[in-house]
Amino acid sequence: MANKVENPWTGMNGPNYYTENDKKIIEAFNEKTEEAFKEFCKKGNPHFIDIDLLPEPYMGNPKANIILLYSNPGISSSKTEKNEHKVEKFKSFLIKNLTHEPVEYPYYYLNPDFEETAGGVWIMDRIREIFEILLDEIKDKRKVQLLLSNNFFTLQLHPFHSREFQPINNSFSMDAYTIQLFMDAIERVEKEEALMICTRSYVEWNKVYQKKEGTKKNLEDIPNFIRTKNARSPYLTLGNLGEANFNKLIAKLKKSL
Repeated sequence: MANKVENPWTGMNGPNYYTENDKKIIEAFNEKTEEAFKEFCKKGNPHFIDIDLLPEPYMGNPKANIILLYSNPGISSSKTEKNEHKVEKFKSFLIKNLTHEPVEYPYYYLNPDFEETAGGVWIMDRIREIFEILLDEIKDKRKVQLLLSNNFFTLQLHPFHSREFQPINNSFSMDAYTIQLFMDAIERVEKEEALMICTRSYVEWNKVYQKKEGTKKNLEDIPNFIRTKNARSPYLTLGNLGEANFNKLIAKLKKSL
């Protein structure tokens, strides 16, 4: 068995949560994409990576029942994250998440204190159908938030924020740890302990998976792996998952009641 990768975020204490090498990669990427889009993006380059925002390579409890695969953390059109990440209470949750410090609401955008943040509004819009089904049964909004916050774990292809995702050829110093979390999650999915739902960038995630020693499969060959019908849509709805997969997701969540 390969040696476990130490969590690189535990050794960072700010104000910057990136290495000098990461910064060089980002600056080179931003310069390249800015040049490519300068004639088309009058309001700014959508792929520009903003390292002023704290990274979010993953979110939630790594042992959660539902693993969601995304591309990278976004930035809303209003860019309210710029101010939100400066609020000490919220910032402390971002940092605790990086180091897996136990908290009541591991998927912190479902914490009632943060439901009005850009991320809180974004995720609720995409899981509303699930939320309302559970609320109809539990009859308590906060209990539903707590249930979902402890049952969702998100993984990103890279940890830094941009309006839109574009693959980066170079690896960041923290990527090995995220990949380890991904591979650990795969093992739990293969044992039917968890569901994995890919909402974005299946091709890129499949490339990561195929580097796993001894595997000859694609991700979609794993029974408890689900792809959204719309390859660019992160909405966890009956229509986007299909009836069988949606019911499987609801059943998995209800087991935690």
